[in-house]
Amino acid sequence: MLMRRLLQCSILLLFAAMQVHALNAKKLFHELSPSVVVIKAYQAKNGNKANLGSGVLISEKGEILTASHVVQTANRVVVKFLTGEV
Repeated sequence: MLMRRLLQCSILLLFAAMQVHALNAKKLFHELSPSVVVIKAYQAKNGNKANLGSGVLISEKGEILTASHVVQTANRVVVKFLTGEV
């Protein structure tokens, strides 16, 4: 299931990249930004230290794709959309 989602996301990103010539940057930002999130991952050893990263919403169930190094040692993760919604 995860591999299928990753493939779908990759295809979507490839399609978006191919369409860049047809869309200006402002329009592209407005179309894709609702699925972009900021991730703050607090470390298990020190609850005050946090990794900061980004991710992309890949499903209607709320699944988010991000790099593993952002969250791999976290004991708490906070995800925030660009709109400020947590």
